[in-house]
Amino acid sequence: MLFAYLRADFKKIKGLRIFLLHLLIPICTAIAFLMYYSYAPWSVYSKLEAYFQILAIALPFLSGLFCAVLSEQELMACSFQNMLAVPCRIKAFYSKLLVLIILGAAAVLLASVLFGAGFYFIAENVDFSLYFIMAAVITGSSIFLYIMHLFLAMRFNKGVAAGTGIVESMVSALFLTKLGDNIWIYVPAAWASRLVTMLLPEPGVIWYNNIITINYNKSCNMAVAICIITTIAGLAAFGIWALKWDGIKGSE
Repeated sequence: MLFAYLRADFKKIKGLRIFLLHLLIPICTAIAFLMYYSYAPWSVYSKLEAYFQILAIALPFLSGLFCAVLSEQELMACSFQNMLAVPCRIKAFYSKLLVLIILGAAAVLLASVLFGAGFYFIAENVDFSLYFIMAAVITGSSIFLYIMHLFLAMRFNKGVAAGTGIVESMVSALFLTKLGDNIWIYVPAAWASRLVTMLLPEPGVIWYNNIITINYNKSCNMAVAICIITTIAGLAAFGIWALKWDGIKGSE
């Protein structure tokens, strides 16, 4: 069963610093922003917008980095034979992917909730459910990036996966400007940063009425549809590739 592969993969990474980094990065990020926001002369809306944008921008780089780390672990252990020689190799590959997504989702949720708990003392009338919604948006719109980064790390090398993540983070930030207005819905790296910006409720809604009303428009509708279709297609393609891959990697 897939659960057995998941349990084995979590045991494998106990010796790595991935768990620690997925814990420390969200905590340090939330604390740093809360310290700055305690005296920054920004509006509540601007503070929330900037924080979630930073989370969305950083995730492509971090996902690329962690995918590279896990791929390198399997390469150094036995050249991926633990994944290629198992009775159901597709479960082994999906398990590795799922471990990364679970860790990433937990880290984003931790960063969001910790920030929300501290931000209560700065803007106590912000509905706390907002932080769960934004964490779900960032995680859900980044699953395709995990698929792509893990594929690049396994098929080519860790440098390609990490380098792609860096470029995607830059694209994510750049596409928050007018440059990405007409094309961001077709660029996976821009989905998270754009969606959290567009879906963030208007100031008058969340800090006066204490009711979440998502700002949903046609662009969001199309982006979500493309994201879902692309993610499903990516999962299918990753599984097909996993069944056919012979463990050969590109050169470093």
